[in-house]
Amino acid sequence: MAMNQTDAVPETSTIECLPNELLGAICDLLPNRDIKNLRLASPLLGQNCQLQIRRVFISPDPLNIYVPHAIATHDIYRLGVEEIIWDDATLVPSGGYGDLFHDYSDESDEEVPQELAAEVQERFAWFYSGCKSSIKAAKDHNAMSYQESFEYYNLLESQQGVIIESKTDEDIFRYTIRQLPNLRRVVVTPAAHGYLFEPLYKTPMTRSFPYGFIYPVPQGWPTPLPGHGWAFARPWVGNDAVEEDKSLYHGFQVVTKVLAEEKHNVTELMLDAH
Repeated sequence: MAMNQTDAVPETSTIECLPNELLGAICDLLPNRDIKNLRLASPLLGQNCQLQIRRVFISPDPLNIYVPHAIATHDIYRLGVEEIIWDDATLVPSGGYGDLFHDYSDESDEEVPQELAAEVQERFAWFYSGCKSSIKAAKDHNAMSYQESFEYYNLLESQQGVIIESKTDEDIFRYTIRQLPNLRRVVVTPAAHGYLFEPLYKTPMTRSFPYGFIYPVPQGWPTPLPGHGWAFARPWVGNDAVEEDKSLYHGFQVVTKVLAEEKHNVTELMLDAH
């Protein structure tokens, strides 16, 4: 019996018939999100279409240390990385630095869930106050509740504290610069989080946020007071030194220390306050 046309084995798609050199040239022009979809189309494309990873992000966050470590151990992807961006906007402990949100009004008492313990209520009020400037942006999205966001924020801040205390982020950065032979530039920036729902850089950390997550966007290094064109930074050493201020530059301290101690190919160190 003759084979029905619908029963015939489908021919290999046109794109799979392209020479590897041409396929690679096409992938060079595509964003990684399209390359990911292309890789899922068939085993052959999954093998021949490689992601274009030219920069990695690092910060004291579980994903922001897992991803660069995974890239640094990959035989192919590590060869394409030319830039590391260190997100130096660490999350402030809830209830922390009292003047961090100097330009926000503090009218959050009626918003504090009464079932929370007294100490947690105070921390929640701080958290809500820190989100004041983001309320308009939150109303334009299907935002999480403040209490859900508060709980998730505390989880992130706790994980961050463990990583900083154990110096895991420093160890990963040290390992990464050893593993990236074509690394040329390191950027330290306190502005990676950008604005609520609009990060300057889509790091593995910010990509993993639950949809609608609202939080006090960290400003990182000292920022100008309202109406001022400059910021006041206190000294790191001496009688007037403030350890909390020094901790705002955690990434800067780690990067400069490791670059001074390790052999590497970095020729450019950029401090980007944006």
